[in-house]
Amino acid sequence: MRLQGSIQEIASIGCARNKEKTGHSPSRIELFDITHVQANGQAANAELKEVKHLKSMLEQQAIQMAKQRRHFEEQQASQMVEQRAHYDNMMMQMLSYITSQSGQFSSDH
Repeated sequence: MRLQGSIQEIASIGCARNKEKTGHSPSRIELFDITHVQANGQAANAELKEVKHLKSMLEQQAIQMAKQRRHFEEQQASQMVEQRAHYDNMMMQMLSYITSQSGQFSSDH
């Protein structure tokens, strides 16, 4: 039972420290991290070390995907601006042509 009390104490201290740093209580994942790390900051066992490595890789992939999405959205916005400018230019040319044809039609009749 002492082990259970020790985990609860660690969790309680970890919760308090996390709340001081972030302003909120830790999530279950954050609490797991707090209670499964040695005093030197290293993972408590090989499995946790692997989990932390995979978590880090997933976070990096998520960051990369967000960057790619932002780049794609910026490209789309740029293309839309170009298309709108082309459309406006064609409309101006068509209006100019119609106006010139209207003037010719009026002078012919």
